[in-house]
Amino acid sequence: MQIHISQTTKDHLEHEPYIIEERGKIFVKGKGYMKTYWLKGKRDLSFKTPAEMRYSSEQKVSDDKSSNGTRQQTGRAAAL
Repeated sequence: MQIHISQTTKDHLEHEPYIIEERGKIFVKGKGYMKTYWLKGKRDLSFKTPAEMRYSSEQKVSDDKSSNGTRQQTGRAAAL
């Protein structure tokens, strides 16, 4: 499956793990000729991106119990 996307959408996705292939210029009513692309899928990443690592560390809850029996939060959420 492939999804037809505009230059603007491609610009938003180019730093993400997507496979994007140039389709070429097409005429778009009301806009004229525009360069368009095919979104072909997502790359298989076996490692976490910095954004994924940051998110998981902020959401992480420690299994250690504090002295009063409540769970301790770690990461940024604990500082709040």
